[in-house]
Amino acid sequence: MDAQGDREILMLVEGDSAMGGLVPALGRKGIAYYALKGKPLNAYKSSAQKVAANKELSELLAIIHQNDFKKIVISSDQDLDGFHIRGLLLGFITQFLPELRERVYFLQTPVKGAMKDGKLVRWTFDIEGSVDLKSGETLMYFKGLGTLDPSDIATVIKDAGLDAILKHVSLEDPNFPAMLDAWLGDDSQKRKDMILANNFSIASI
Repeated sequence: MDAQGDREILMLVEGDSAMGGLVPALGRKGIAYYALKGKPLNAYKSSAQKVAANKELSELLAIIHQNDFKKIVISSDQDLDGFHIRGLLLGFITQFLPELRERVYFLQTPVKGAMKDGKLVRWTFDIEGSVDLKSGETLMYFKGLGTLDPSDIATVIKDAGLDAILKHVSLEDPNFPAMLDAWLGDDSQKRKDMILANNFSIASI
């Protein structure tokens, strides 16, 4: 959790393995990290008492209230579990940290990339995007931060810049409440419909 200098960014990272890739690539200057232990509690449908009794979310509330973070960055895998974690954290922020609604970002990491001599040379952030291969290159799918070498993460940041891979999430979008309710609410059919309406398959790679 330690950061050097002003704490500008809080990275909410999906697990210790992902932390192992991010910290060497980004460092700790102005950046604090919190490693999630699996999927957090669904705070969107929980009482304040239940959230306060939850070790992970109560820790996060304390950390965020004690620091004036400019950006809260959700750093989860680029798969269905990672998207679920994003939704759970968005529900938590919406219900218990509404003052931070315009400070939320997703960390975009490459989903597919061309590899040569063990190094990432070109990539796409879109599962539907294409990566043209040249002689001696192979195509790789990256499930998330834990499958990317820290040097590859550093290459992406050096090429695109940190701000370029931070995708701002506008929680003021008029469609957002309905989407959040469908994903985290009591009606499981809405969740099934959302999953079926989106392509999370990597079969086309």
